[in-house]
Amino acid sequence: MYVHVWKHQNPKRDGPVENGAVTEIDGRVILNTRSYQPLAGSDDQLAYLADNVGDHLASAVSNVVDGARNYDMGVHYRGLSAKAIKDLETQFRTRMNQTLNELDTMARAMPAAEDGPYRFRAGGYFFDDVDTKEKKDDP
Repeated sequence: MYVHVWKHQNPKRDGPVENGAVTEIDGRVILNTRSYQPLAGSDDQLAYLADNVGDHLASAVSNVVDGARNYDMGVHYRGLSAKAIKDLETQFRTRMNQTLNELDTMARAMPAAEDGPYRFRAGGYFFDDVDTKEKKDDP
């Protein structure tokens, strides 16, 4: 399965190509591993962050202005203990990991001959404020 990972010039692909994480054939990047994680703070990581947040925002906006064409759902609670948050996060991470691995396996099994113009991105996030301190001047 072909995976478009970068839209940038070759210097940003050199590291993953050199370490064997990806192979480049005819301008396409093929992922050789289950996943590739750019170095923390690298240009690749920042580019991925920008793309990922942009797609997530587009999905969220579609819920408001486009009849929820893209999927963006969440659950929100207040007044929970730190232990409750930890338990919920453990459950979320376990289930999200299962779901993403299943999607990855399905996508990898699709015929490589399918070279359509479309892409998808699926993921999840879990946010809590356990380790933050409230500021008195916060609204």
